Amino acid sequence: MITLALGQCVFFAAFQASSWTGGDNGLRDVIVPPFGVGGLTVNMVDPLVRYYVILLFVALALYFLFRVLSSPFGLTLEMIRENETRARSCGYRRCRHQAARVRDLRSRQRAGWRPICHSPFHGTAGNALP
Repeated sequence: MITLALGQCVFFAAFQASSWTGGDNGLRDVIVPPFGVGGLTVNMVDPLVRYYVILLFVALALYFLFRVLSSPFGLTLEMIRENETRARSCGYRRCRHQAARVRDLRSRQRAGWRPICHSPFHGTAGNALP
């Protein structure tokens, strides 16, 4: 609830600062120059180009998450999440992996990706956080 309240405070502060943020009208006259990637010019003003660029980044992020979760490190994090006692009895030290696990969960929660990256591996999108 505190996060929601602080988010609303920031929203209304930005909304009221219409000289800086544009308020209801948003930012006007923002120039987005085209940029080059390997001899190819990308114009982000075109909606179709913007769609494919964003699709490329989402696909790369999902591939990266899949690779991390499929690696021994990712499987260790999953084992710690599922059954910490068993992980300790197998010889994995929780404190070594805990910082990475917390960082991983927080970044996915902020991005809203937990259902996306775990549903193919667990069969459901509604798993509760540990």
